[in-house]
Amino acid sequence: MTLTRSRGFVHRPTYHKSPSSPLFLSPPVRTLPPSTASLLPRHWPAQQPSSGRFPLLLSWPRARRLLTGMAGGGDGTPAGTTGATSVYGEKESGGSRVRSESGVSGRIERTETGGRWRESSFRESYELYKELDGTEDPMLEPIAGRSLRVLVDALRLYGPEGVVCSFNGGKDAVLILHLMRAALAKYLYDKMRDARRRKGGRAVSEANLDEEVPVDTLLAEGYGELLTGRCRAIYFENNQTEFQEVRDFVWDTQRQYDIDLMVFHSNFVDGLSECLGLQEEQYGNDKLAFVLGTRRGDPNCGDQGWFEPSSTWMPPFMRVNPILDWDYGSVWHFLRTHGLPYCRLYDEGYTSLGRKDNTWKNPALRNEDGSYQPAYLLADWAKERAGRIPTGETTLECELRDIDARRRKIKEARSASLVVIGDEILKGKTSDANTYTATKELRATGIPLRRVSVVSDDEDEIAEEVRRQSQKFDVVITSGGIGPTHDDVTVRAVAKAFGQRMAINNDMLNRIKLAFRINDGQPLTSAQRKMAWLPEFATLRTAPSSAGAKEWPILQCENVFILPGVPEFFRKKVEIICRHFLTSNPIFAKRVVLRAVEEKIAAHLDATVEEHQEVTFGSYPFFHHASFKTIITLEAAEETKVEAALEALLGRLDAEWIVKVEDSDTLSVKSDEMAAAAPPTQNQEEQRAASPSRTEATIHTD
Repeated sequence: MTLTRSRGFVHRPTYHKSPSSPLFLSPPVRTLPPSTASLLPRHWPAQQPSSGRFPLLLSWPRARRLLTGMAGGGDGTPAGTTGATSVYGEKESGGSRVRSESGVSGRIERTETGGRWRESSFRESYELYKELDGTEDPMLEPIAGRSLRVLVDALRLYGPEGVVCSFNGGKDAVLILHLMRAALAKYLYDKMRDARRRKGGRAVSEANLDEEVPVDTLLAEGYGELLTGRCRAIYFENNQTEFQEVRDFVWDTQRQYDIDLMVFHSNFVDGLSECLGLQEEQYGNDKLAFVLGTRRGDPNCGDQGWFEPSSTWMPPFMRVNPILDWDYGSVWHFLRTHGLPYCRLYDEGYTSLGRKDNTWKNPALRNEDGSYQPAYLLADWAKERAGRIPTGETTLECELRDIDARRRKIKEARSASLVVIGDEILKGKTSDANTYTATKELRATGIPLRRVSVVSDDEDEIAEEVRRQSQKFDVVITSGGIGPTHDDVTVRAVAKAFGQRMAINNDMLNRIKLAFRINDGQPLTSAQRKMAWLPEFATLRTAPSSAGAKEWPILQCENVFILPGVPEFFRKKVEIICRHFLTSNPIFAKRVVLRAVEEKIAAHLDATVEEHQEVTFGSYPFFHHASFKTIITLEAAEETKVEAALEALLGRLDAEWIVKVEDSDTLSVKSDEMAAAAPPTQNQEEQRAASPSRTEATIHTD
């Protein structure tokens, strides 16, 4: 039969029972065994065609397993009803949803279902592996096998206890979970098969590496005792912001597939740290691989590969990205072809799930009568996120990518902002000298200072401002609020802005001991302890030179540099940042000093600006200066563009208007230099007699 592809799915319009054809089931769901009904896609009852048939895109072997109850316990009981975790915390058949004793109370929960994987879950997962590994499906064949190999390699390197997937109930997370359990089944199957060979005196070699032993044989001979690993996952649950349907689906999935689920009631970074701590406590090592749902089309994916080590500033772990080559259509094709359950919100018009306050039904799926089509019918996959308000992401992989992306911004920075902190500035008790310093140094590096804000010594206000600016600009510099007193709250505020915990930084602790000559065992003062209490993933940076070795380090948290407010110290730190941590982007500039007022040159300037839009022009009037009336500046990243724009401008201006053209973009011009450029008039002589012999004219702008 000929296959036709539409919207990324394979459709076969007729009823067959061949191994390569789908099964079209006509009985309603209510007439099927309970074990089967619980496994069918949630959208079936709502999507019943007028013909009374339910189209299910399944291969015949998988459909037969569904109808005979093999996907459950093998005896007709639904999968996931033994040793499961209740959504509401009650015990169910020997299992319960409990809080981990090793975690922070109220922040971590752990499913308690025993150490072994249920044999029924193992059987069903291994069948899924065999289907995927040998698939001839034109859409899945190029990508499914590769994804499984990546996951099997991760299990081989880290062991089942060291591989954890992130599961938030979204479609990509569902895909990851099922690939994970299929790969785990393959890993454990090989382990049982190899143990059987060794017991029989046969060495494991390439010749018998792919030898197939029936699963029933292995289990009947007692090798089921080697099913010691279960599919591990972490879930960040938020009762306030998360859809109840998503939470219910996560726990339904945990029960159905016997998942070892860790639940965190904290932010992503805290949860990551807690997970690494639990790993070391329970398994005696901190080697961990996180399986993430990163796809190549995702924001900030960059050039990530299948295995991507964590950044040097983070705790050591390995990112595993098995679905890099998957797209929206292949994800849905996989879920529906294999009859795998997903959150019912996807059948109500949602195509990308986030928080309740930033997620809406996708308008591309809206019908004329106001109803919505299911997510898998989205024709234009580029509109996958059309129902999402562009706010912060809510998945672990996005959080980790965003942290790395913000840190990578530093080296290639093209914009900067400054947050000046201190009630003394807002109350007029002291002037702000640091804005001028930052502007001057950044300008010399070729990075424009785009925004300056002044906030009070309020932790929440500082955190909100830093969070907002860190997302908008490549580099953020803070000034003030890092001393030992009660109103110095900047460091804590920056940690709060990025959801990081405060912790003792051993590097800073050693520097403090060295600076204050504190011997081992000698107690630190409260002020010294506060100096060592930093954001968990912060970095201490110094200039890469011998002269900088004795310098007090600069604190960097993601793309934010936290500097002191004392002008002398601030200036030194900004100079180090600009000279050593940022890439210089030279700006070429010209300055034209004119005797003509702005009204005379406006039309000529407008015409030049229109022709040379890659050049930044500035026009500044000097109303009370005798020698000149206007200064025009031209700036660009390429010298040839500035020269071309300058030539065009000078060609439009009267020669007698031009006082001076030079390589500068400042607005400070000495009066005697201008006087030397042109003969003085009677009015200029009178003004010069009434003014100091040497003055400097400067324009002040906001």
